[in-house]
Amino acid sequence: MGRDLIVVQIGTFANFVGAHYWNFQNELFGSAFGGDLSPESLYSESLRGSYRPRALLIDSKGSLGSRPQYHGSHQHVERVDLSWGGAASIHVQEKIEPTEFMKSIEDEASVEGVNAGLPERGLPFSEESVAYWTDYCKEVFSDRSYLQLDGTFHGHPPALFTTGQELVTTETEDDIVDAFRWQAEQCDNFGGVVTLCESDTGYTGVADSVLTALRDEFPGSPGITFGCAQRRRSPAKLHSGLNEAWLAAVCARLDQHLIPFSATQWDANTFQHFNLVDVFNPYYSSSTLAVGVEMASLPLRKKEQMSLLELVDRLRPRPSWKVSRVDLAFPMRLQQDSLLDFGSPAFRSLTPSLVGSDLSAVESRRSRSTIICSRGVAFPSNDDVMESESSEASIIKSSVLPIPVPFPHRFSAAVGRDGNFLDNAESALRMKAKGNDFECESCGVLSVLSADAKGGCKTASHWARELRMASKRIFPSSSAGIDHAYMLETSELLSDLATDFE
Repeated sequence: MGRDLIVVQIGTFANFVGAHYWNFQNELFGSAFGGDLSPESLYSESLRGSYRPRALLIDSKGSLGSRPQYHGSHQHVERVDLSWGGAASIHVQEKIEPTEFMKSIEDEASVEGVNAGLPERGLPFSEESVAYWTDYCKEVFSDRSYLQLDGTFHGHPPALFTTGQELVTTETEDDIVDAFRWQAEQCDNFGGVVTLCESDTGYTGVADSVLTALRDEFPGSPGITFGCAQRRRSPAKLHSGLNEAWLAAVCARLDQHLIPFSATQWDANTFQHFNLVDVFNPYYSSSTLAVGVEMASLPLRKKEQMSLLELVDRLRPRPSWKVSRVDLAFPMRLQQDSLLDFGSPAFRSLTPSLVGSDLSAVESRRSRSTIICSRGVAFPSNDDVMESESSEASIIKSSVLPIPVPFPHRFSAAVGRDGNFLDNAESALRMKAKGNDFECESCGVLSVLSADAKGGCKTASHWARELRMASKRIFPSSSAGIDHAYMLETSELLSDLATDFE
């Protein structure tokens, strides 16, 4: 199986996560830190020698902000003939100006040999003012990567998956398949699909239609899906639990491996360990999930490492275990006396619904389904747990994670520019320094991908219960937009998944 991947991003928050993820790739592409990684797994080279990400970005109308509006967004205004013959007026949205950061990127790109770097003091950027993922995404995509859905508008996601399904008309589905096919033709050896999907809104219904269409077009292609649920101030109007359950059912039906990232349970203390994060700000919360995607996909981008098919097989101790958890320590000290105390408060779960067993158990470290990914975190090779002959766990090591500009001002004064922790005296000096904004150029990260039987059983049972309740409360008949019997059948699919985890 090949190693050339195509990334599909569905929904606004998924594109926020994707923007950070592609910024990481952009930073790695031309840096010394990326020497052990293979950019060909995510990029295609044109005849002119330029590189473009193999990505399909599906979002609402108006979601591109200051970037040109492609694929279905009106680039010019046409008068519509009205049958009643009365006077008509046309209202045009004011042009959205790029952020100062994006202006600086464009200015530097226009001068040969000049590269973007850390400014001497501060950033031409305000995280609190970010309204679009294009406000900070440095990567340049092909025009054919963008697709904006009719019937949607930025800031107003579909509330339920049935609404999302209705957004994907036959014409829209054809556009998506054509755009994906064009990306696949750029691959030397197509290896599968990596999907980022906004999982707490009706975009899961869009994912259902999109992934089903792609499965029919490219049967047998492996896939891994990252659910991306954000912490919202007013989630009451969204059926978040039901939408997440539907995405899980879609992945189970299509044999997509699911990693259900979620920030919905975060609070001010979740990432207090050397981190400053506003959990309600999608720019900040998406940055943490992007680090999770970066680490979980690391085995796919290491030279001579795993294909997507091999990664999925590795994460499934049984073929029916189609869900995995991810635990992240970020930032980490670059030098460790031992690999890590898995009970350390530095570790946080990005998949809180799946946490069922103790990660510190020796059995979980030795399991074949466990993959430890290290970025810049050195640990002894004679570790009696991880490096023992009885251990079947995969260990993926790489250089430090370069932090792109602008990464959120998310680290406290206790973290230096090289990502290492400072002593109390140095930290105090930084706190007093005027204009010091605590940015890092690189840091260490450690992640653990693993199967969790207890957590998988509990979560799959919860998903099945969500669908059973919805079949009675929201979909009592087919008039609600979906067949009642099909809801129950899908619920049984998740119940079977829960049983397989027992």
